[in-house]
Amino acid sequence: MATRYLTELRSLQPAGPYCLGGYCFGGYVAYEMARQLDKAGEKTALLLLIDSAAPNGPYDRIIWWRPGFLPRFVQNSLYWVQDFLRLKPAERRELVKRKWAVLKRAIAQRCSPSGRTVIDVEEFIDISQFPEDELKLWQIHLRAGSEYVPQPYAGRVTLLRTRPQP
Repeated sequence: MATRYLTELRSLQPAGPYCLGGYCFGGYVAYEMARQLDKAGEKTALLLLIDSAAPNGPYDRIIWWRPGFLPRFVQNSLYWVQDFLRLKPAERRELVKRKWAVLKRAIAQRCSPSGRTVIDVEEFIDISQFPEDELKLWQIHLRAGSEYVPQPYAGRVTLLRTRPQP
């Protein structure tokens, strides 16, 4: 993806310095673009990542219990309950049914002897809210992000993140 984007970028701007940026998964792409440019001897004046986590960064190893976590957790739980109660009874049942299915798949995957990680889009989004082509895009992004192994980049990276982002 980064290589393809660089081809497009160079068709508009044949030489650097370049300013690159990406949000979330797009941060991986921007990082890889900057890395490839650097390897080719090109200059990246700015590499800006917005709410991009470390590739393959395991959230289960991040220390969540820091000051302020519990009040934010309680507040977010209250918001979730309010949103849940605003749903019609049939929508509530459907949401619980979807979440239960995701939980069962996650448990089955953790207990699977294959060790292969299968990314479940429903862990991240409510698939009922998206058309099929967007779901395919989500799946592609999740798979690409989980398989991406970043190489060192000698340039400077500017990371902007919201406070709760690990």
